[in-house]
Amino acid sequence: MAAQPESTTAGNINYGLQKVEKQSNVLNLYSSKETSIRIETFNIEDPLDIDEDEDRTLSELHNEIQDRNKSDLKDKKINSFIWPITGVAGSGKTQYALKYVYKYKREYAHCLLINASTVENAQESFLDTENDLKAKGITEIKKDACVENVYNSTLTNHSLIVFDDIDCGTNFMKTDFGKFFPPTLKTDWKQPVIIVTSKNRDWEEHKNCRSSWKPWRPTLDIVEEVTGYKDPIEYFVGRTDVLNTVQSTFEEAKENTEVSSHLVILIGMPGIGKSETARMYVNKRKADYGNIIWINAKTQELIFKSFSEVSRKLQLPFQNLETLKKDTKGLAREVYKELCQMSLLIVFDGANSWSSEDGIRNFIPMDIKRGWKTPDIIVTSRNRNWGTGKVIEVEELCFEDCHKLLSCLLNRHAHKDTWILSFLVYWRYGGLPIVAQQFVLNYDRSSQSQIAACKEYFNALCNYKNFLNTPVFET
Repeated sequence: MAAQPESTTAGNINYGLQKVEKQSNVLNLYSSKETSIRIETFNIEDPLDIDEDEDRTLSELHNEIQDRNKSDLKDKKINSFIWPITGVAGSGKTQYALKYVYKYKREYAHCLLINASTVENAQESFLDTENDLKAKGITEIKKDACVENVYNSTLTNHSLIVFDDIDCGTNFMKTDFGKFFPPTLKTDWKQPVIIVTSKNRDWEEHKNCRSSWKPWRPTLDIVEEVTGYKDPIEYFVGRTDVLNTVQSTFEEAKENTEVSSHLVILIGMPGIGKSETARMYVNKRKADYGNIIWINAKTQELIFKSFSEVSRKLQLPFQNLETLKKDTKGLAREVYKELCQMSLLIVFDGANSWSSEDGIRNFIPMDIKRGWKTPDIIVTSRNRNWGTGKVIEVEELCFEDCHKLLSCLLNRHAHKDTWILSFLVYWRYGGLPIVAQQFVLNYDRSSQSQIAACKEYFNALCNYKNFLNTPVFET
């Protein structure tokens, strides 16, 4: 292709507009008598080198796209042209999309990259592209309609659009992101190719998200054998306010590199559900992180075992491993050198204190190096005195949540009077989740007379309450 003075050479992807001549050796995209405008809204460096496995999957993806577009030329539903690339944070979704663009961009008349990390960023991407259209002399521009203007100027030819890092799932049309996707194609629009990168796993259910991409897609690795991590109990209830507070604390700290702003301490009495709440947060938000490690912080020995297991499971390359075997702080520092390159969540479960002899301060990356990402840290502890971070108390379950938990746990018994049993447990022991679980374990040992007595007592209380609520007798 003979490049115009203001165009880019093959292999470079620049932001803005460029003019190109007819590409007779690739695709006949334009008429031979007109100078066309090629739009490439990329303002980032070329992708990293493509290895053999990636090259194979890129070819498979491209062949699948070509076959799909040829199979039904009359299909106008935008959802049919979306190709999702999913993976956890830092797994290389964007790089994979860019490698596809780098390899096949000359087969498309236009290539657009939309920063879809937020609605505001997506809007800005479309506005930037619209401004370039105006600068190049495109006059058919509607006021306050940048999305429509961009599509009207690009989709009349075969185009590639990448929506990078979109947070919503397959219900995108019902969210604020829906305005960036036309529900159907106009008559004069060509079928586009839309690549969506997202850590939202809902996209894995999309028909175009193929299982053949899984070999390059990293999986979340939470070390289990020594550190004690396990999924939250099946019947986890409540704690919505705690989980929301943890999430909002981390979100507010995104632009802050101070470790203390990324530190959340869940405190509470034994059996209140601190560890289960931390597990539920991990379960809900694991797609936000490139790595997650769970540290058993009950003793110094267990902390060392946890970090040792992390280094072994992730096959971290340490030069002085023998020396580190006697230096837990040094081992932790070496682990962070590797894992803090991507987004990281650390859970210190069962910590005793912050800075005392058995504290965890020495095992937290307090000095964030250049190029590191400040990790989010959750600590669970019975100790109420910390003096740093965001301290959140995990309180007893309310009666409604206690009843819900017992109802779920007693479901296998098909017991119809779970509300009575819930009252018995809640009135006698409070809203401790561990007590509810222990009660169910011992349920079969309870005699029918004990349960009947509880029911009679509860009915008496209800009758007494009804008596107090009756109107005063008037004579």
